[in-house]
Amino acid sequence: MKKFKDIKKFIFLSRNNNLYGFKTLKILIKIKKKPDLILLPKLQKNNFRSKIYIKKIFKTNPNIETIEYLAHLNKIKVKRVKTINSSSVIKMFKKEKFDLIFISGGWPELINKKIYGIPKHKAINIHPSNLPNFRGGDVHRWQIYERTKFTGVSIHNV
Repeated sequence: MKKFKDIKKFIFLSRNNNLYGFKTLKILIKIKKKPDLILLPKLQKNNFRSKIYIKKIFKTNPNIETIEYLAHLNKIKVKRVKTINSSSVIKMFKKEKFDLIFISGGWPELINKKIYGIPKHKAINIHPSNLPNFRGGDVHRWQIYERTKFTGVSIHNV
């Protein structure tokens, strides 16, 4: 991929109510690069952040999942899946012929290599730390715990 502007069709992946996913999606919409589909994990009853957190941090309706809310406002299709590694999701990726998978805010499970090989330009990920340090989730908590003096963001091919 030479330039992101050359991407015609892409899918956006994020965790539910994830600040990085939310902010990245807002920027993509602002620069007029809306994803063709947003893939989110199924909501779990005990996995919904507190209404106070959503209202203060995201400044959105606390009764609606934040990324889905933003997608709805901008007429972007959302699909929820129990697992991204299912045969039905793999079939959907092949059928839709996405040019790119765009991951921001992580995904709650390891993604099978088969998934990454389907799109023409594979996948890019925005990770809220300098890799390879602080991989996975809860990177900010670990950075505070380790008393890290410098941090950053990694944007990389997957």
